[in-house]
Amino acid sequence: MAGKAEWVAVGLPAEGRQAALPTAQDALQREVITCHTAERVHDVYQRVTAVGDDMALVVDDDHIVLGRLRQQVFAQHPEVIVGDVMEEGPTTIRPNTKLADIIPRMQARNVNSSVVKTANGRLSGILYRQDGEALL
Repeated sequence: MAGKAEWVAVGLPAEGRQAALPTAQDALQREVITCHTAERVHDVYQRVTAVGDDMALVVDDDHIVLGRLRQQVFAQHPEVIVGDVMEEGPTTIRPNTKLADIIPRMQARNVNSSVVKTANGRLSGILYRQDGEALL
């Protein structure tokens, strides 16, 4: 049975002093370009550039995060399938991660975004550092 931490991690309402602090859930972008392992890199690249982004997340049919495609892969491997060149197991955070904890770490490491997923690996969205900074 899931506990309080999981309850909050999936975005359900909470009470108490900590409940008022902004979390990744409060600042994340839910609209994320996703793809599957069997797609061609070039096809994903077209979707990514159409919205002005520079990466795509690789998910399975249940929206479980498997990996990531970054900008450099698009130019180097256009005809290859995603599963052969994806970056497996990207670093992720949970939706209930406090912005006051994660934003300073992102700044110190010069990281512009973090993948946000639930405890069971399901994609929630992307936390962009600038959105988190604005909310703080």
